[in-house]
Amino acid sequence: MKRLKLTCLTLPLVTLGSAISGQAGMFIAFALACAMNFVSYWFSDKIILKMYKAREISELDNPTFYKMVRRLSQQGNMPMPKVYIIPSVSPNAFATGRNPRTPLWPQLRGSCASFPSMNSKESWP
Repeated sequence: MKRLKLTCLTLPLVTLGSAISGQAGMFIAFALACAMNFVSYWFSDKIILKMYKAREISELDNPTFYKMVRRLSQQGNMPMPKVYIIPSVSPNAFATGRNPRTPLWPQLRGSCASFPSMNSKESWP
């Protein structure tokens, strides 16, 4: 399935390169597609965290939230993810990472309003 997705993303770029400048454009577009696929596979988690200005937190920074994440990961039989806080008032959270062995859990600060013990200023770094 992953190969099909990569093919579906690469073919239009190669076709466009071919239409613009023939065989040379096709090879340049293919090289560009390979570079984009490599970067998006290996660095997508870092890109998204930088884009949202996320900060990694430890258990010392916010024990209540960290324990909740640990409990959820144990219940799901998954490794403990690195936990990040995104400075945004939007109530949301998402998971990212290349595979189940490298999980990341960015949490938007606004979604923590539903946790009474996490609302105080002193519980955030």
